[in-house]
This record gives sequence, C-alpha cells and structure tokens, in this order.
Amino acid sequence: MPQDPIESTDRSLVAQPQPAAPHRTAGFETLTSLLRCSTEPIERAVLRYSTARPQGWSLFVVLVAVVIALFSRFPAYFEANAPFPGSLVSFVRTPYGHALAWWLDHPFREVPTREFFSPASLANPWIAGSASHCDKLTFRAFLPLLNQVTAGGYWTLVVANHVAAILIFLLVYRGCLRLTVDTVVSTAVTWAFAASWAGSCGFNDFVNGDAVAMALLLGAVVTRTSWVVAVCLLAAGFTDERALCVAPLIALCRHWEWRRPFEATEALMDFPRLRTAVAPVLLGVSAYMVCRLAVAAEYHLTTGTSMIVNLQIPVHQFYTHFPGTLFKIFEFLWVYPALLLLALIVFRKTHLSDLVAYTIGMLVAAAPAFLAWDFDRSIYYLTPGILASACFGFGQPTERRRVALAVCAMSLIWLSPLESWLRLMIS
Repeated sequence: MPQDPIESTDRSLVAQPQPAAPHRTAGFETLTSLLRCSTEPIERAVLRYSTARPQGWSLFVVLVAVVIALFSRFPAYFEANAPFPGSLVSFVRTPYGHALAWWLDHPFREVPTREFFSPASLANPWIAGSASHCDKLTFRAFLPLLNQVTAGGYWTLVVANHVAAILIFLLVYRGCLRLTVDTVVSTAVTWAFAASWAGSCGFNDFVNGDAVAMALLLGAVVTRTSWVVAVCLLAAGFTDERALCVAPLIALCRHWEWRRPFEATEALMDFPRLRTAVAPVLLGVSAYMVCRLAVAAEYHLTTGTSMIVNLQIPVHQFYTHFPGTLFKIFEFLWVYPALLLLALIVFRKTHLSDLVAYTIGMLVAAAPAFLAWDFDRSIYYLTPGILASACFGFGQPTERRRVALAVCAMSLIWLSPLESWLRLMIS
C-alpha cells in the first residue's frame, strides 16, 4: 500500500525533539480541525507535485510569486497620474531622474545636487527629500559599479531591481526549503511574501535599489560558504547602509540553522559553533568599514546627513505609520514573528538567550526606520527576521503547514484591486 506523503514527512520531522505542548482547549481543537479539513487537500497536492519534479516546482513557485507580486501592486510604468516620484517613463525626464543617472555613471562621487535642484524648488518637501537622498549616494557604489559593466545608464537600476525581485522569490523559497525541509511551508511563505508590499518592492522601485540589497542579504542567509556571506554583506552595504543593520539577524539565522530553537538541547553560547556563524558576518561588516574609510580618505569624500536623526522623525513615524503602514509592509507575515516571540516568552526559562538575541536583532534592523523619513523602506530590511520566524517557529510540522497556508490565504484575499493592474481599467 503506498505511503501517505504527508504522514511520512511528518513522522520524519516529528522525530526531532520537541518541548511539551501546552494544554489545548476545545476551541483550539475545533480551530485545528477546521484548518486540517481546509488545508489537507492543498498539502497533498503540493507534496505530490513537488516530490515528482523538485526543480520544476521551484520554477513554478517563482513564476506564481511574480504574477502575485505584479497583480498585488502593479508598477506605474506609464501612468500619467502616478504619485511622486511619478511613472517610470516620466521620472527619467525629471531633475531627480537626471541626478540618479549622473550618480550611476560616477561611482564614489558626490552628486552635485545644486546642478539638478534649484534653490527655489527645495521649498517643495518632496523635492527637498529627493535632494537629501542624492546627498547620501556617495558611498552607495554597488549599482554605479555594476553600471560600469553593463553601461545601461539609469536602466541599470531599473533592470537590477526587477531581476533582484525575481531572485528574492527564489532565495525565499530555497532558503525556507533548506531550513524547514517542507515544500508546503516554503511555498506558502513565498507566495504570502509576494502578496505583500515587501514582495512587490523591487518591481515598483525606480529610485533606490533596496531589492538589490535584499537579494544580497538573503544570499548571505541561504549560502553555507563563509566567504560568500562576507562578500554579500560587503556588496549590500555599498548598496544601502541599512543593510549592515541586518547583520545580527543574519548571524542569528546562521546560528539557528544548526541549533534550532525548541528542538536543540545545546546552549546558545556554544562558542566554536557561534564563532563559525558570526565570523563571516563580522568579516563582511569589517571589510565594508575598512573599504569605506579607505575610499573616503583617498578621495576626501563625505556623505550628507540631512533629514536624519531628528526628534520629529520618530514622533511622526509613530503617529503616522502605526499600525497601517507597518502592517502593509509584510501584511499577515507579521503573524510569524508574533508567534515566535510568544513561544519564546512562554518557554523563556529554557530559551531566554534566543528571545534576547532575536529581539535585539529585530530592533537593530528596524532602527533606521526611526532615524530616517522613509519608514516603509527601512522596515523592509526586516525581511530576514520575518523569514527566520517562519522557518524556526514553535509547533509540530502539521501545525506549521496549516499556519503557513492560512497566512498565505489571508494574504492573497487581502489584495487590493486599486493597487493592482485593475486600477488601469478603472482610471
């Protein structure tokens, strides 16, 4: 008699040590029964097709994720009434677009903002923010150096963001699959991520290159090769300095890969293994600092500090972006860090070090959101922490699958037609 793929997979995963499950009420059992009835056919289908063709399933997951991301928030390629900074075709003709094109042609050079923005135009807060952004591009040289190879000008930024957005879906899926050994959870997390603002960020970004930095950061999470981790962090730092704030989360992910919370009996402070996890991360951050200081000293370069570290910023972020904007960035994926933190608090007697490490890592990664005005861009860099909570959370494999499918379903239902390509038909 053929063996049930779900049951066989569950037995192999349940064999790992698990802490005692808390007492379950009748309401919890009813909810579990409803989730099982609604998700079990999907679980069986995913396991059947992914087992038959693993590589083909990876490609299928990425293609569906691209469709979801483009539908959930279709980029403003040609729209005449697109919000600031405008549509792609109109942006390239603006002073802001010309300034970015100059930056891409001149790596490690200070952007001459006065040549692109007149003093009178700076009275407009949007224009002032654009000039402030250009002031900070001096050391963000990864994309300009890439442009020296491709010679694509401004389109190097656009194409690199789109390629990175697609690569991110592959990295999310392959990373989750390696950490969970569960195609159902990996598929559901990837599609839920694609449905969020963070998943469509790379397709809608014509200005910053955050998706490129995120692809490099996720590459540092997924790879097991130490020197690749260091190179990814070095390149991510020269794409955007915010990436360096994610270094503690990357080190924690690497550490949790061999010592999984709720499963391992080893102490968190196993120094030989901890050194193996942390050393490449420290090497990448240190290499960035050395290279930046060397370039700054050699060419006498500085970077702008306008519109950052202002007391008005955290006050504005708190009263303006909570909870709407904060929820929008990852939507229902916020369930995962909430569940992980709750479980770590419940089992704090044995997992206090994990709780402290994860909390500090998330706070450090989120810190730029309260130092700069672009709140959503800064919170976007919490992506490795969100994925870590999805891969290393508490629960039996069947429960994790049902939570993952429920989160994915809610994310897909939550899609707004006014942000999708349907808005083109309405307008």
